[in-house]
Amino acid sequence: MLVRTLFSALSLLGAASAATIAELVTQNAATAGKAAAAVASHPEWAQPGPHTLFIPTDAALSTANLPEGDLGSIFITGKTIDYRNTANGTDVYLILNDDKGVKRAVWDDYTWGPVPNPELHVRTGTSSGIAVSWLPADNGFLYILNTAIPDPAPPSVVGPRNNATTFFNLAKQAGIDGTIDNLKNVTIWAPSDEAFTAAQSQLASLTPDQLSYVLYSHITQQPTYSNLMFSGPRTSIIQGQSLTLTVGAGEGNSNIQGAPLPKSGADQITSVGVIQVIERVIVPASIPAGKPQLVAGVSEAPSVTTTTASGSTTTTGTLRGSGGTQTPGGTQTNVGGSSGAEKVGPAVLAAAAVMAGAVFGL
Repeated sequence: MLVRTLFSALSLLGAASAATIAELVTQNAATAGKAAAAVASHPEWAQPGPHTLFIPTDAALSTANLPEGDLGSIFITGKTIDYRNTANGTDVYLILNDDKGVKRAVWDDYTWGPVPNPELHVRTGTSSGIAVSWLPADNGFLYILNTAIPDPAPPSVVGPRNNATTFFNLAKQAGIDGTIDNLKNVTIWAPSDEAFTAAQSQLASLTPDQLSYVLYSHITQQPTYSNLMFSGPRTSIIQGQSLTLTVGAGEGNSNIQGAPLPKSGADQITSVGVIQVIERVIVPASIPAGKPQLVAGVSEAPSVTTTTASGSTTTTGTLRGSGGTQTPGGTQTNVGGSSGAEKVGPAVLAAAAVMAGAVFGL
């Protein structure tokens, strides 16, 4: 704590560092092992800035389940992110791109400004942590984190970790989870588990194709991040459809097609864009009976296959055309009927809610 406070005090005084980012990684006790060993492979850390490096402690890296050679870090070239810059919200809340332009994490300064011990959060769709050291360098800034930063995960992994389990369980039941996981550059406005509980009566009579239509209606083209939101239409991945985003002043005063955006939990980064959890299910006034027609460039993909504890595989989400779940050996379990034209029914909704811990009372 003494070292952290000393570094912070020097920063507040505007003192210049006598070391590059690379040298600070090597010198700091928290990164002097695995991270420091990688310095030679990253000459960009020593090159003239401005740069910013977010890197986990050796302890955090050793417990992270990352591919060999992955440091769980983000290096930003051409910009120094300085937590002391708070004018007009600068460097207070940012979407962090790595040096390849991939959006990887959210930077959130809880304390706003040059205080001795700032609370600096970095989170992804599957992890969150804070900076334990914040060190100005000759060529930028170094933040040492208590967690590693993994690559963005698919929506079906991120959603259930952020109060959107029911949405992705229903997508799996409808056989469109694979398609959603393979989209590119989208925003998934995923209703919370509580929102699906409230909407059960509107969804129970839908066919699987109609359920797919409702779920797809929550996905718009191009990622929309909370710090760059503006009012206006957002083009859906369903042909000819759009959603209207209304941005109000202050947190909790914005909505998408009338569905409120909550005050917290925004910007869940995924491998296909971003998930924004919303507080109401968007049910279109008119839901076609047939298969949803998606925009050009979006193609259907197989449902995600999971492996059970016994080692067998189950492919869920074959409701369209088969009416149920296919298991090894060709056994078919119908859910709510015998064909893809049958209603989704309360059984499917209840099954989707179980993993979310929601109770539909059905």
